[in-house]
Amino acid sequence: MIAMIMLRWTPLVISPRNSPEAILHLMHSAKAFYLAADPTYASLADSVQDETFKVVRTSNEYPSELSEDWEMVFNSATGASQEELSAEASRMVLYLHTSGSTVVPWTHTFVLADCKAAHRLRTDSIGITFYTIMPFFHSMGIILSSITLFGLGGEFVFVETRQPPSLSMIIRHLSMFNLENTETLLPPSILEDLVNSSSRDEHLEVFKRLRVIMFGGAPLRNDIGNFLIQQSVRVLAAYGMSETGPLSTFYLSPARDPADWQYYEWSDGFGVQFKAMDDSGLMELLILPGENTPCTINHTDPVGFATGDMWIQHPDPAKSHLWKHMGRRDDITVLSNGEKTDNKQLENLLRASPLLQHAVIFGAGRFLNGAILSPATPLQPHTPETVSAFLDSVWPHIAQHVNPIVPQHSRLVRSLVLVEDPAKPFLVTDKNTVKVKLTLALYQDEIEGAYRDLEEGGFEEAEVPPSGLDAKDAEGITAYVRAVVANVLKRPVPDNVDLFQEGLDSLLAIRVRSALITLLKRSGQHIDVPRNIVYSYPTVKGLVEYLQTSLTPQASGHASSQMDIDALIEKTVEEYTRDLARRQSAPEKYMYAVTDTGDLAARQSAPEKYVYAVTGTTGSLGSSFVSYLLDKPDVRKIYLLNRRKPSASLAERHKAVFEERQLDYGLLEKAIQEGRAVHLEVDLADPHFGLNEAQYDELRAELTHIVHIAWLLNFNLILPSFKPHLAGLHNLIALALASHRAAPPHFTFVS
Repeated sequence: MIAMIMLRWTPLVISPRNSPEAILHLMHSAKAFYLAADPTYASLADSVQDETFKVVRTSNEYPSELSEDWEMVFNSATGASQEELSAEASRMVLYLHTSGSTVVPWTHTFVLADCKAAHRLRTDSIGITFYTIMPFFHSMGIILSSITLFGLGGEFVFVETRQPPSLSMIIRHLSMFNLENTETLLPPSILEDLVNSSSRDEHLEVFKRLRVIMFGGAPLRNDIGNFLIQQSVRVLAAYGMSETGPLSTFYLSPARDPADWQYYEWSDGFGVQFKAMDDSGLMELLILPGENTPCTINHTDPVGFATGDMWIQHPDPAKSHLWKHMGRRDDITVLSNGEKTDNKQLENLLRASPLLQHAVIFGAGRFLNGAILSPATPLQPHTPETVSAFLDSVWPHIAQHVNPIVPQHSRLVRSLVLVEDPAKPFLVTDKNTVKVKLTLALYQDEIEGAYRDLEEGGFEEAEVPPSGLDAKDAEGITAYVRAVVANVLKRPVPDNVDLFQEGLDSLLAIRVRSALITLLKRSGQHIDVPRNIVYSYPTVKGLVEYLQTSLTPQASGHASSQMDIDALIEKTVEEYTRDLARRQSAPEKYMYAVTDTGDLAARQSAPEKYVYAVTGTTGSLGSSFVSYLLDKPDVRKIYLLNRRKPSASLAERHKAVFEERQLDYGLLEKAIQEGRAVHLEVDLADPHFGLNEAQYDELRAELTHIVHIAWLLNFNLILPSFKPHLAGLHNLIALALASHRAAPPHFTFVS
């Protein structure tokens, strides 16, 4: 990002949770020339190919060393005039987008003004470490990194994870820092998980040590906030928008009453004005130009930005500078994880079905949004059977024309789709538009019931036998979990593969958890299944083992999601070492023959020629190591072991990485032609790597060194997710032990 800005490019930061149609709209709105995507999002980028821009593939690998002296770059004199610097400051530095897919431009001046305000207001935070899981496509992720680095001179923690963020991941990350000098901003959903965690007391000790815990992007439940305050956790509400950057101070004054955790205090970088909305006492917040200016102006009298957010002032006159957020007046639903659903978009897509007259979206402050549907023809009678039949008829429209278009976090799950009861008709205006707030209030009990059913397993993802399943029925439990996963992910997944690597997200994980609860309840086990159960057991096999344990007669009340780590490590070590035989002498036909002392002396004096097998040679480290070996005259041969990829051959992949790393590919190409280097497509998880017998036997006879570089480095995955990689490590060690040579190959593991 910094490199792009220094090159005077203007990045448009796009959320990968957008639909291809929304991404295409954003690219056109910003008049973007290139769409860059790493391998994780390559398929999404390919789905939005367009003649107006070019898709560029990037690497997931990052250089271990910077090629430039950054100290020199930052301290060098530009020689620019004041006029030129002023013009540069007003240039667009990046584009963000709102939840409604509106592009918002930020200038250098805008970002630096926020940094200056933070430096002035947060003097106690100079030099802090700031940790947040807010992604870079979220305005909070962008502005907090800028403020921390340039305004406070601190350290900003960049979190990259393929898994949805979880409490256990955050606890693991925080253990690496000096907590007394660390501030954090988290979505309310994480704080809810903290309070509901089976390890709550232990985790609270970590959170108590933090300087401050900010929450933002969504409201925090009163009971959760009050509990944290009672436990002496320093909680602060933080508020900002893509159009304005941070608006609250992000500073917790020692003199502030902890009981006021729901109230916000305004930064002095903007002018703030409130506009009465009705007789309820609610006020709309207007942001006016001050030291900084909103990126978007949508209000003329006075000139500024109308946020659409509703507020009330603190009732204590001595605290009149504090304000409490009361929701939004427009068509946005803010979920508990900070994600935003565009209600109008979702409603319009739903009403495109001829079966529907109206739709109302609900879910503010919840982990998922839902919808109440009003049939074009009133549903008579309104019974569970007729409701289910109606949803059957309308669900193809939702599956084909609604969910694929809206962002991933806004997609509908069937258990949170309700149908209007003719006995409780929607409340509408004279213009036949729905009075949303009044209608939602009318259906409050049904909404609460829907969330309760989802939490307690009120919906079947796969067929469950009427009497449930028994703990001893491993085959039946496995078949059930496989069916659930296949239904949720729309394809079967191997039992030992990490579900999150296969596309499971937080929304889908909720559905899997609900299906587990359904089976347990049907089997007569009423167990409190932890909300993070799928994160703790992210494979089909792991979930099967959890269900088997939970279905035993001894299981009751609360079944912990926490694994016995020590026992699991011991079990894993035993699993991958029990068949590694002690090294035996090589067969006589492979032993070096020594016929007389002359031959012995010759062998002892002659330098040995080494033969290497190296994994991961299409990566940055692996390619550099191969280049190093090619320059060594005592290396006779190098086997290049890599996974097969349909997108490119091994030769193409090696050429690309050698050129990217500015290595001499001609040297490798010559070695391949001469037989000194050999490409092998392998599956390390297979005992013989997917090679034929002759190829495997050749490795046993020739190798003097095995260097394993192709190890997955991901601190967010738990031990079971590494099993395929442990199998590969095991098989390489087995190859070394099965060597035909008098001395086995030297084994080097790199991570």
